[in-house]
Amino acid sequence: MNQKELYTLGIDIGSTTVKIAILDENNEVVFSDYERHFANIQETLSDLLGRAIHKLGPVHASPVITGSGGLTLAQYLDVPFAQEVVAVAEALQTYAPQTDVA
Repeated sequence: MNQKELYTLGIDIGSTTVKIAILDENNEVVFSDYERHFANIQETLSDLLGRAIHKLGPVHASPVITGSGGLTLAQYLDVPFAQEVVAVAEALQTYAPQTDVA
């Protein structure tokens, strides 16, 4: 992986799982994974990020957090938070612009 390239790191913290996806500059998914967090969100997120680093090596990433359990962590980490419905709508505009109902 090119360390000068800026990747997008999406983090979804839900009521039972943490999911991450890393996209390259062409919005292609280069890594994604999820895991049940059993109320231990920080450790689960750390494990997932460790897996990403193991696969991709160190990369520069711009993070965004979403999900029902993500707002507090986003505020604590000073990372942007995206409301889930808005995030899905924006993704559909990019990946499936012909979609009118989801």
